[in-house]
Amino acid sequence: NIADLGVYNTLSVFVAIPGAFISAWVVTKISNFKFMTILLSFGLGIGMMGYWLTAVTRISWLIGFYFCFVNFLAGPYVPLSLEFVVELTYPIGETTSAGLLNLVPELLGIPLSWICNFILEDDTEQNSFYSFAFFTAVMVLSAMTLFCVKEDLRRLNKDKYAISEEEAKKSLIEDSSNNSVVPITSHV
Repeated sequence: NIADLGVYNTLSVFVAIPGAFISAWVVTKISNFKFMTILLSFGLGIGMMGYWLTAVTRISWLIGFYFCFVNFLAGPYVPLSLEFVVELTYPIGETTSAGLLNLVPELLGIPLSWICNFILEDDTEQNSFYSFAFFTAVMVLSAMTLFCVKEDLRRLNKDKYAISEEEAKKSLIEDSSNNSVVPITSHV
């Protein structure tokens, strides 16, 4: 029923909000961006496969459930994954990192859309299945690449790696005694 799908679409927007709050709370408690991003990625993959499999049944409430489940996880996924990558690219500015990170999916989305458009040229239910399978496979493969990323949260841990002013002076004195660095002092 089209009216039911409209209700589920509206409801899915509202379930994304608590999804974002819950994932932000969990990340704050566990301080592990990589784990949370992988968890959301594979949750999205499971949700997409569930949606994909239930779309064939045409059971409206089941389709709506998976649609809401996917949006519950997709709402926090984008900001959380962007924040994770911004942490990894520190000390590059956040706006520069976020801007470049938004550019890459847009550029990759163009050929992926062309591929799906090619698959969907013959408007059959089987081709819709193949198109959805293609997008789900791309999403799961991209999520698997997260296992290769080293979680080095430089911006959050910058205080941990910072040295005190005394240590900096001591290091400068040691370096100057070895004639490797000439200390610069100002006279006021």
